[in-house]
Amino acid sequence: MAEAHVGFLCNIASTLSKDNSSHNLLRSYYLMRCRTITHGYGLPQKQFSHKARCPRCCLERSAKDDIKVRPIKLSKRQKKRIKSAKSTTTKQKRIERRKALLCSNELEQICSFCKNKTKTPILKPKKESLKRKYQQSESNEPVTKKAKLNPNETVKNLQKANTKTKPQINLYTSAFDIFALNNKKNILPNTVKQAPKVIKNNKKKKDKFAGLCKQAVLASAKLKDNKQKTGDNKLNLFLKPSS
Repeated sequence: MAEAHVGFLCNIASTLSKDNSSHNLLRSYYLMRCRTITHGYGLPQKQFSHKARCPRCCLERSAKDDIKVRPIKLSKRQKKRIKSAKSTTTKQKRIERRKALLCSNELEQICSFCKNKTKTPILKPKKESLKRKYQQSESNEPVTKKAKLNPNETVKNLQKANTKTKPQINLYTSAFDIFALNNKKNILPNTVKQAPKVIKNNKKKKDKFAGLCKQAVLASAKLKDNKQKTGDNKLNLFLKPSS
């Protein structure tokens, strides 16, 4: 009787549309009734597990749900206790679960309908070592035979690489310019433009004021000029012949 009742409620919930909010209320009510009738036992885990449905409203997980991944925060004492715990036959599963927390993150799912938060631990992705990646890259590359190079050939190749590539001149266009009627002197124009030489003046400009205040230096210079003028006037008066 209970199985038929649960099946009837599930069929009604499946017929209702998922886009309408009022239909979602009815669907959650019918699915919650299925749980109350069976007391949580006998229902298929694939359809009624925490991963597939919200444990509060019993609606399916959708793309609208918010998902957050956070690290599990454990104190130093908790980590020491988990590492130092000795596995026994009775508490073996519990100890394994606790040890898994050391290398796992916490996945938080927020339901878009009832805003319920469900937290489940998830193992962290293992970081591949650099050596393995290097070995895989070498294995994927095709095997090629390495040709033996002579030492003389290697020296020649290096010399060619070091020499600067000069700009090439098109002889045909330059010859056409020579035999043109406008060109009286039959002179080729310089197609290669040489960069102008820039002479850098490394000499530093002398500081007139030697790092001192500009106003103070100018004032002292004016005083010196005035003193010299007064001294010259006195000498002229002394040396002036008496009339």
